[in-house]
Amino acid sequence: MTASLKKILAASRCLSATTDVPLIEDESRLDVVGSLGNPKARSLWGEIARSEREWVPFCAVKFYYQIDNDEIDIHDVAAETIESEILVQISKKSAEKSCFFTADGFIKHLDRSRILQFCNYQVVECASGFRTLAFSVQEWAEEATAETRGAENLTEPLIDARRLVKDLSTGSLVPDDCRKWLLVNQPGEICATFQRWRLFAQRALLCSLATEVNGDSATVELTFQGPVKRTLSFSSTADEIAIDAFYQLTECARWVLLPERERELRHTLLANEFARHGIGSRTYGELISEHARSVLEAARLSYRAHVLGQSKETLKSISDLRKAVADEIGKVAEQTRALSVTLWADFTVALAVIALRYFAFARTDLPIPQSARLFIGLVGVYLITHVAIRIWSNWQNFLALDETIRIWHSRIYSFLTQSEFEDLVKNPIDRTKETYSVTAVYVGLMYVILSVFVLAFALA
Repeated sequence: MTASLKKILAASRCLSATTDVPLIEDESRLDVVGSLGNPKARSLWGEIARSEREWVPFCAVKFYYQIDNDEIDIHDVAAETIESEILVQISKKSAEKSCFFTADGFIKHLDRSRILQFCNYQVVECASGFRTLAFSVQEWAEEATAETRGAENLTEPLIDARRLVKDLSTGSLVPDDCRKWLLVNQPGEICATFQRWRLFAQRALLCSLATEVNGDSATVELTFQGPVKRTLSFSSTADEIAIDAFYQLTECARWVLLPERERELRHTLLANEFARHGIGSRTYGELISEHARSVLEAARLSYRAHVLGQSKETLKSISDLRKAVADEIGKVAEQTRALSVTLWADFTVALAVIALRYFAFARTDLPIPQSARLFIGLVGVYLITHVAIRIWSNWQNFLALDETIRIWHSRIYSFLTQSEFEDLVKNPIDRTKETYSVTAVYVGLMYVILSVFVLAFALA
């Protein structure tokens, strides 16, 4: 079947060559305008008409007179009587609308479409398949068309270079989705489809790596801002860098755009190195071919130095955090010990009051003075009030500590994930607070019993 589709494409190009009207292809059909007065074109289309059974499951071919739009029977196209211009409409029967005859039709579709799921494209002019982050391309063949292809999810989130580059161009040359232009695996051989895609991809990637983009779709002006400001221009439809230079450009783009974290920093570092290394380059082709590898290495070294410096600051920050947590745990533990010590001190006071009451008035018939009863009662009230105020004030301190911990995470240590922050800070302090809570419950009960006992002596 691939051979019959290639014959249709060859006949279409031959027919189109008889006029100045180029082939026009979209997702659903290919339109060809030409004259059957050319013997070679008539012969090719006659052969296609005779092999109709080979291609009819995959496309439908109709012929019309260009003047009055009357339809021509497919078996009459080889007749020598038809010499006027005709229109050939080749409708595709692919349900996925992902099959193309020409590389131009495929690239135009790719350039204007927004890819939401991973796509599997088939192109007649694709001799060797290749794959990007957003789609794969292979030759339009019978076995590929017949298979049922399920929808694949995109492995990378949307990569919008407009957030990194100042786009002052007409037509928004900075791509809103770089996944279409980031190559994953290289083709076995360079075919027409890959060549056409590469021309668009190099423009998209160069615009994604620059600091500022000016110009239009024909002539693009790139500005790289660094120690010096470097501006280069190129024709997006004519200038083409060597294949090795394109692969180096792709490597630079992948380093900048993947992954998402600190993407803006990597973009700034690479643009800075392009500006510094490109002082002697006259064209962007020289800049990429001669300096792309050294630019990427220099940018990686700068980024590594940044990460190392950030790591040292991070380690120091975590060390300070551990010290602060240890101090807070020590404070809570000290409050727990103070609560126990206070219980025994107050128990001694209560015991002294009870002993005074017993030994002073146990062997006399004189009634206990009202002032003595009042004093003993005040001691009982003091005991319960003292422990209540201490526990209440400690809990207020705990609430303030919880708010401090929240501020630590939201403003100072936001680089730590929630689970990391809980392991380092929240969980150790919470365990110490639990110990205090259990101690406070038992101590409170002891104070209640002691106070009731003292008050009972006062009233007895």
